[in-house]
Amino acid sequence: MKSVPAKVWLVLAICVIVWPSVPTSAAETKTEKSSEGKLAETGGTLIRQVHMDNTFREGEAFIVPPGKTLEMCTLLAEGLGKTDVSDPALSAAKGMERAFSSTRLMQFRWRVPFGTVKRFGENLIEWEAPAAPGHYPIHCEVETSGTLRYAMGAGDPKSRKLPSLRTSTTFHFLVPHEFDPEGHGVIESYPIGTYPNENTKDVKAVIAQHREHYRPPRWFVAVTSATRELRVSEHFRLREFIPHAPKDTTVYFPYNANLCRALEAIVADLKTSETTTPHLRILRGFVSPYDAERLRRAGARLLTWNRYQYGDGVLVVANEDAGEKMGDLNRDGKVDVRDAEVLANVVSRVQKRLGLPGWTGIYGERPDTTLPETPMVGFDVRGWWAESYGPESSARE
Repeated sequence: MKSVPAKVWLVLAICVIVWPSVPTSAAETKTEKSSEGKLAETGGTLIRQVHMDNTFREGEAFIVPPGKTLEMCTLLAEGLGKTDVSDPALSAAKGMERAFSSTRLMQFRWRVPFGTVKRFGENLIEWEAPAAPGHYPIHCEVETSGTLRYAMGAGDPKSRKLPSLRTSTTFHFLVPHEFDPEGHGVIESYPIGTYPNENTKDVKAVIAQHREHYRPPRWFVAVTSATRELRVSEHFRLREFIPHAPKDTTVYFPYNANLCRALEAIVADLKTSETTTPHLRILRGFVSPYDAERLRRAGARLLTWNRYQYGDGVLVVANEDAGEKMGDLNRDGKVDVRDAEVLANVVSRVQKRLGLPGWTGIYGERPDTTLPETPMVGFDVRGWWAESYGPESSARE
């Protein structure tokens, strides 16, 4: 138990995915700055702000490589130290000098069932992620109590207890599985398939120029029935990035932090625009080489080097009901390719502002029969600028 001043720190809560550090654009705004940038600034500290209103705070999931060490810090929102002095006895005596003081006590309780605790500092823990892949929740409960002391004029000082407040939050960590592209194309018996070989001499020139962006992903996150609803950012959950599968099936996919950053920034732009609506729905996320073959048999038009298999490309629509159809974004009373063009302009603006090179494509109608019948937009954050295009039915590698 530790006494702290009545005025409590105010911090910005970090609510985005954690992944190995990547360069960030100097043009980013504060609200769009990634957790990678925040980690570089704070020396690897993840900060969670909580409010003392006796409610449980379910935090976002963070993806961390095995063996990575990082810090978690739970801070309390501004205003915790405010004391109610509305007692009539304290305000009735006009002209009488009154003296007040308060003592606030806080207690932090941590539950760390897995991994190594390397340092503990009451509201801060330094933790090393386990080598074994899996879901590792770390729980922090905060409880406060205090005493108000006051004196009326020359009278003896009195005291009364302040209400006890309790809240809690959980840091969810997901340690991914390492994929062996030279192996059998499976992770824990789940079929991933065989990626095309970017090192062959007869690949297209554009692929030969960017071989590093066509290597098979190294890390795959397991999405289980227990983790599929975990948020990885403010608006997106794990299940939204994976192929459709029964809820009790474990699915593996290569989570891409930059893609999530772009999606959140697109949502933010949609919210501030007068002509669009704030819901963004992913129609196609990760498609493994194995699933790509299955979808091709069902009529999908997926190229050999499609970006969906690398985890950095999506097909999306924007609307008011979070459904699978594009909304009337330009407010002309109908839904057509012009609405997809509105969304594509937002996507392109976000890619440039965040410094996330990639590709953007507009579809006036579904590109294949495995998708809903609606205009849509495809984009990726492949790491280099690829030629974007207008209403066409073919994709770019």
